[in-house]
Amino acid sequence: MKRRVIFPDPNIWTHKERNYPMTESYADTPNAADGRRAAALITHHRRGDRTGMYEIVNSAVDHGRPTELVLAVMDLYRRAIVELRTDHGLELLAAYVGQLSTATDDPDTIDITRAAIILDAHGRGDFVTLSATLSSASTNKRGSETLLALLDLYAVVLPELTSDIGIGWLDRCATTFFEEEATE
Repeated sequence: MKRRVIFPDPNIWTHKERNYPMTESYADTPNAADGRRAAALITHHRRGDRTGMYEIVNSAVDHGRPTELVLAVMDLYRRAIVELRTDHGLELLAAYVGQLSTATDDPDTIDITRAAIILDAHGRGDFVTLSATLSSASTNKRGSETLLALLDLYAVVLPELTSDIGIGWLDRCATTFFEEEATE
């Protein structure tokens, strides 16, 4: 069986400009404000702060950038995964996410299935599948639940970000995005 690595070359993080193969009908490229919101959302999720998560998601919706928030969350986690996982670990992770993404449309597991499809599609650069899955979640009024399932999936994949050091890394990311946002 051929294994897929779902995360790109770590060299992409050394380039400030990001070129995503997206169309305007899909989403804008996440900007610094989206990155700041993503870091804050992940921090609130790791601390179990539902009120904070709700405020961050509402802020993204109010600014018309909920899809960009999801992309920024995935970009931030991708950065951590590429730094913290070996090539073999990435292969195993790809297999795990692949298995989750092929689960049935059982109403009890649809959110985690969608989250796995989104994660797998993002890792492969398949923005058509990613967009269709986000649209399906939105159409079925499960967008928030799917985002929460995505955050839960990442919490399983990167439990170390829940530590004080991990939260500190997220705080530094939020500060960096805030400073970049001030110059945009």
